[in-house]
Amino acid sequence: MPAELDDQLVDETLLVIARTLSSIEEKRKTSSASYFRLARRTRDYMLEQQDRLPTIPEACDFLNCSERTLHRIFTDIYGVPPKRFLKSRRLFAIHQKLKSAAPGERVSDIATRHGFWDLGYFAQDYKAMFGELPSVTLSKTRG
Repeated sequence: MPAELDDQLVDETLLVIARTLSSIEEKRKTSSASYFRLARRTRDYMLEQQDRLPTIPEACDFLNCSERTLHRIFTDIYGVPPKRFLKSRRLFAIHQKLKSAAPGERVSDIATRHGFWDLGYFAQDYKAMFGELPSVTLSKTRG
């Protein structure tokens, strides 16, 4: 990815974060403290899982809440459903792995290690998020 596209991605990401933080502040004022705490605990739990991202049912078990409650709270506070948050997190992790892949590593191996089993849909989602196919990202690391 050219440096200017990389900078554009960073700028767009920071803009989304700023908007999210602004809306969080607004929603924090109107939401109950326990509602906000549960959303924060959910996010923290999902972010703490470095080796393997949790599934939605695992997060619900950890938080002792239903999927419906988790979805409502997460969407209200963060503006995205928890499944989309986890998917974006997995795509970003794969992007980082592809940028630092060892010789012989394949896109399909990295994608399946991160829970993407349908590689066609994975490639579409990856391209939508990063503007290029995962094979292009991988080929750039091999120079």
